[in-house]
Amino acid sequence: MTEHLIQLFLHIQRFGFWKGLSLYFQKTKKTGVSEVHIPGYTNPVYLRNNSSDWPTFRQIFLRQDYNINLGFTPKTIIDCGANIGLGIVYFKNKYPNAKVVAIEPESSNFELIKKNTEKFKDIHPVKAGVWNRTTNLEIVPGADNGNWSFSVKETDHPNDKTIPSVCIADLMKEHGMTEIDLLKIDIEGAELEVFSNNYESWLPKTKALIIETHDQDRKGTTRPFFSTIAKYNFSTTISGENFVCIRED
Repeated sequence: MTEHLIQLFLHIQRFGFWKGLSLYFQKTKKTGVSEVHIPGYTNPVYLRNNSSDWPTFRQIFLRQDYNINLGFTPKTIIDCGANIGLGIVYFKNKYPNAKVVAIEPESSNFELIKKNTEKFKDIHPVKAGVWNRTTNLEIVPGADNGNWSFSVKETDHPNDKTIPSVCIADLMKEHGMTEIDLLKIDIEGAELEVFSNNYESWLPKTKALIIETHDQDRKGTTRPFFSTIAKYNFSTTISGENFVCIRED
């Protein structure tokens, strides 16, 4: 069975024959934005056709990569690398009373975060790059030019195209969080910086962590994550492309 047939089957299995068929062919269009209604969700989500929005949608809503038994109900969530906000939609549907802070550096993704989450309460989008200190960052397109593969790098020359960095500890302080119940990290290689320095003030206060690492794009990014997480009392499992770490109190 080819990859195309597999994806068509997954869409039909999740949404029913006619709707699944329609959604599958919408994603192959070259331009435009599709409005997608997900069974069990009150509000639609918006995806750019023929873009990496659709594989992200597949991972979250078809493959259910975030369907994880945390053992508790999160009240505070920080989403680092929120892309277009599909993870936020998933988490707010599952945990409607949670406060969510979403960080995304890239402008077109950030605009879709606002559109995809505008009907929810207590969501706070932040246009910045997650880093381990306050500095200036510039956006670097990924090798595949997909909307999910933007990374950032530090620069000494701020200009009208650079963006500010933000530290997780500062996010907690700014949004009145004493603990992070659920921290999602998908920051295209910047996990190397985040887990190398200045993690002592926020990692011990994190109850659950979902992270995708990116050694395939930036060698050596996974090593500091594991060496750092090993200092604290977390159990680790895998869900899809993510490591899931839950603190054992």
